[in-house]
Amino acid sequence: MYTILIVDDEQTTRDGLARHFDWNGLGLSVIGEADDGTAALKLIEELKPDILLTDVKMAFMDGLELARRAAEITPSMKTIFISGYDEVDFIRSALRLGARDYILKPIEFAELESCLLKVTEQLDKEREVKSDMMDMLRKSTMGLPYLRSEMLAQLLRGELLSETSIQERLDFLGLRLNAEKYAAFFISLDEAESPMESNWQLFSFCIRNICEETLEKSFKGYVIECPNRPRSFAGVVQFSGSINEVFESVSEIRQNLDLFLQSKATIGLGPEVFRLKDLGVSYRAALDAVLHRIYMDQSGVLSLDRLESQSLPPGNRESLPKMMDLLTAEDEGDLSGWLSAFFKTLADSRSTDAAFYRGKCGMLIFEAFLCLKEQVTGDETGELSQHRVLERLYHSQTLGQMKEIVVGYCQEIRSIIGLKNDSQTKRAIEVVKKVIRERYGENLTIESLAAEVYLSPTYLCMLFHQAVGCTINTWLTTVRMEKAKEMLADLGNKLYDISFAVGYANPSYFSRQFRKFTGLSPSAYRNQLG
Repeated sequence: MYTILIVDDEQTTRDGLARHFDWNGLGLSVIGEADDGTAALKLIEELKPDILLTDVKMAFMDGLELARRAAEITPSMKTIFISGYDEVDFIRSALRLGARDYILKPIEFAELESCLLKVTEQLDKEREVKSDMMDMLRKSTMGLPYLRSEMLAQLLRGELLSETSIQERLDFLGLRLNAEKYAAFFISLDEAESPMESNWQLFSFCIRNICEETLEKSFKGYVIECPNRPRSFAGVVQFSGSINEVFESVSEIRQNLDLFLQSKATIGLGPEVFRLKDLGVSYRAALDAVLHRIYMDQSGVLSLDRLESQSLPPGNRESLPKMMDLLTAEDEGDLSGWLSAFFKTLADSRSTDAAFYRGKCGMLIFEAFLCLKEQVTGDETGELSQHRVLERLYHSQTLGQMKEIVVGYCQEIRSIIGLKNDSQTKRAIEVVKKVIRERYGENLTIESLAAEVYLSPTYLCMLFHQAVGCTINTWLTTVRMEKAKEMLADLGNKLYDISFAVGYANPSYFSRQFRKFTGLSPSAYRNQLG
């Protein structure tokens, strides 16, 4: 609805117009009233009405001055004057100020309605022109590159069905696609981000530029960024020869992306089609091909035709041997050989379901962890916890990544189990115990003790618990408390001196630890000694 402001110094006139005239029937809404030009001007600045209906003769500021100053605030506002004066001079002045009409009092509602209909009709035309101008401005802002990208995206989605209409639109946008054959391809950037990717707009431009320049060596093609698929691009190529030639060109695109942008990608290539309206079929096949990267050892160019033509070897279908036998075998090759055969069998299945592969790998991790718990008691499994490894497995994207996680995990567990019964390991435990007995007053950490015997902190914690029956920290606390008990027997030793001597910088913390160990405070223990 259009809005109107009523200005008249007579209260009866304002009330009669506001209450008894059918404004809604004309698509109008009265948004305010004023009794003089000064008050009306403030309302105009605040409300910006579409129509001003004002008396001519008013105190402080008359209608003519109000119309002049209001036009400076809202030039598009339409003004209608009402007055009891029919002098020619007033009418001429009103028209010079751009008034749409001039109505004499007493106001006839039929005359007012006719006048308002003309004004609203003029407002409708102006609004339509403004809308058209905004639409043209929006289209020009989009620019030709956007319109081209949108056209190619519709082609790839298979939304355009008329060959004639497609070609007309392509010609209008300057897209040269008129050949015997067409094919679509889909580029999916791998998880590891390129160093250049921080400026995505520039990075995206470089990718599209590299793709199109590579294609132009032999073909004509276009590449766009996929709006609904993060870090993905799609392309169209036209050719007259073999699809194998296109495959080689797309493979070169992948190599150039790695060479110039340090960005690895998997590219799916769809089959050839002979009509532009069938490009959607080729594009969907390219998307499906990329799904098969999960069982590939590395990124590459994938085509469903090539994948289906490859013969699938039967693979190793042997039942799962006891994991303990593999982890404790004297020859390390037994474990690595079986795992290689296991993952080859998974790859030969050619499934595109990541959950299928993660489930198979999760079973191996669970079995290996049970073997670890059986051989190495205690809770200090550290980074070898199955939960941490399973979380890494969940975020893996390819079967090659899953294999790396499982093989590494099994080899670490095999090393732990092998170290458990090693004579050098037993000597390492004795060295750690000796260091603790001699240097209990220092700030000893697991890391510093592990460095003494050239083992990782995780390995040392596991092996120490297995050999001694308690954790390293428990052993260290025991040594410190026994020494503190000896020192408490000498009344010459102050409590804070004893605290520092046994490795506690905070006497209060020392007292809490002593009470936890003996059941008595240091003072109570000394008193008990008599």
